[in-house]
Amino acid sequence: MVRGDAADGHQARGAVGAGARLDADRQGTVSRDLREFFVPEAVEAVEREIDERVQAALEDARPQLEPSPWLSLADAADYLSVSRRTIDSKGGTMTRQQVRDSHGPVKGLFRRADGRYMSAFREGKRERMRTLRMNGIGGYDEHGSYVTSIRDAKRVQRSLLAGLEEGRIAPKSAATFADLFAEWQQGRSISERTAAHEAVVARTYLSHLDERRVQHIDARDLARVLNDMRRDGLSEWTRTHVYRVLYGVFALAVRRGDVTKNPVDGLSKAERPTQENARKIRRLDPAELERLISAGGSERWSVAIALAGHAGLRVGEIRGLRWRDIARDGATITVRRSALPSGEMKTPKTKAGERSIPVVPALRSRLIEWRLRSPFSTDDDLVIPSHASRCVAPENTRRALNSAIKAAGLDGGSERLSFHSLRHAYGSTLVLASVPIMTVARLMGHTNPGFTLRAYAHDARDEAAVAEDVLGRMAAFAVGQ
Repeated sequence: MVRGDAADGHQARGAVGAGARLDADRQGTVSRDLREFFVPEAVEAVEREIDERVQAALEDARPQLEPSPWLSLADAADYLSVSRRTIDSKGGTMTRQQVRDSHGPVKGLFRRADGRYMSAFREGKRERMRTLRMNGIGGYDEHGSYVTSIRDAKRVQRSLLAGLEEGRIAPKSAATFADLFAEWQQGRSISERTAAHEAVVARTYLSHLDERRVQHIDARDLARVLNDMRRDGLSEWTRTHVYRVLYGVFALAVRRGDVTKNPVDGLSKAERPTQENARKIRRLDPAELERLISAGGSERWSVAIALAGHAGLRVGEIRGLRWRDIARDGATITVRRSALPSGEMKTPKTKAGERSIPVVPALRSRLIEWRLRSPFSTDDDLVIPSHASRCVAPENTRRALNSAIKAAGLDGGSERLSFHSLRHAYGSTLVLASVPIMTVARLMGHTNPGFTLRAYAHDARDEAAVAEDVLGRMAAFAVGQ
């Protein structure tokens, strides 16, 4: 414990003096005794954290102290170990001892009663302790195996201290997954619907991580979550929602300095979701789409289906559309808002979401006829209202579409048919009609035309048509002739 080459005589005189003072004043405070051994700032640091059980432990350890005027704050904190975790719950005595090798005490290295090794390090103005674990190459790894020998402990301690100095190892943090999930949501500009959906995902699939510190969660834990979901038969899109929440929360942890790398990056390709629907989207030809619209069951629902298939509106945009958003001549529709599941209206998330869409003649005729017959036809009324002139519930729109699908005889097959697939069909038709991709993105309300290209630019022809086209083009260039 003595720093420098202190004389043996000085140590002996200090020890005798310390013993005399301790015998003469047993009723004095620990703080007054400590001032005889340590520099003032060391005493103050101890006093801030000390409690009765630590005081008792200090009394038990007193005969082992080596008093010296050269003891520093770091030496005091290392030796006295004021953390409650270092006090035995039964006997009230310290359960770790400083490691000694052939050269004497090893600075900052301790061995617990259970045989595990710990290293002291400074974090700002505070002294911290960390249990030493190692990876396969002998470096510090907070998820590795416990160190069991002095030789390994000294090597891993060097790795730990170097990693902390270089920023490769994050300082200890008490932040839990639940803490960071809440901060992640609050720090983003997201809709109420998105926030509610993410909360449901976290509560349903990630609640077992809530109380765990983010520093104690690694790629193996995340792989277990995603693999269990796949084993339970959950869709790839459900797994994708969980994956996105995990990535966002741990990206925040990296920015905060709680972890040095995102554990999601440690997932293998096989463990990540494929982000593909188990059921492909069904693409209706013009005749099938018209049959579906006519089978709507009522003029109101026929118009709703037509708004998705002929104008590419999202279901929330259909539910939030008002008559003032449609030009008097029915030539254009302006999207200004979307309805949340609760019926509350919100503006589009991006500027691209607010857009004007040209109306095809068939949809224009339906809109004009429906406004003449609708009991709610003023500019402020909803185009697709409930019977009480309120926003229709999303489950009612799904129910109406499913009834129309069955009535139109389109309910067979394994492909998915929904309001979103009708919107997808609209976008695909624009691409097949050779509408410029920038224009398609604008009409669909996409910020990034690259997404539009990936989502809608596909070859819908069968194999024979593709073969005929390719061979004809190759022949025109005299290739292989």
